Amino acid sequence: MFMKNKETYTDGHVRNIADSFIDTVEKETMKDKENSSSSQNTLNMAPLLSDEQIVQGMADLFGGGFDTSSTTLNWALAYLIKYPDIQRRLQDELDRVVGRERFPVLEDLASLPLLQATIYELMRITCLAPLSVPRSTTTETKFRDFVIPKDTMVFVNLWSVHRNSEIWKDPHVFNPWRFLNGAGELIDPKSFGGFLPFSAGRRKCPGEPLATKTIPVFLATLIHHFRFSQEGLPEECQGINLEGNCALTLTPDKFYVRIEERM
Repeated sequence: MFMKNKETYTDGHVRNIADSFIDTVEKETMKDKENSSSSQNTLNMAPLLSDEQIVQGMADLFGGGFDTSSTTLNWALAYLIKYPDIQRRLQDELDRVVGRERFPVLEDLASLPLLQATIYELMRITCLAPLSVPRSTTTETKFRDFVIPKDTMVFVNLWSVHRNSEIWKDPHVFNPWRFLNGAGELIDPKSFGGFLPFSAGRRKCPGEPLATKTIPVFLATLIHHFRFSQEGLPEECQGINLEGNCALTLTPDKFYVRIEERM
């Protein structure tokens, strides 16, 4: 698929993410060649990135985005089954803002503060990447009273930040209203000083702008049209474990769900 895209690419005409990679690689490679002396030109004929590296980069983007977004939605269903009153209040908000004749859209999000607050609380309490991704020190670094040698692998414990009682009141309680003020308006989660679901810094998750738009719309669409519960399921299919399983990301245990269309 990538090679077909590359063969049909027209210089300066970017159609998709593959074209964006190709365009950038070609421009940067030509820039390197132009800045090199004639004696060095033969050393600069290789492209900035190979086709294989571009394909791997795109796979990382799509794979990372798919896994984290789908896992967030799995956690959302688990918590909304566990807390049916919150699910009902979200549905009331959607019915009031969106109505019953259409699907929720991106433009609705500004008028759905409880939905947004619920997403923030899900990101806080589940913390999909509890230890973020590993970093490495490029020089010997002193942090408070600790000296970290060069080339040391460093992990940031985002889980402990999201469960820090000095930042969050009752941090182990699922409470979307912590992100709403007295007037029911959304509070900027960054104002708490400890909201880091996408990590921080120049190398934080690049999917943040996309995830903060798509996940609320996906969840809104699901709960707008369906009711999720475990009512009527056999006893062995009841119950939800909210502790989760930690690998690269924190995922919920398998659980059963009854889905009913809302009329």
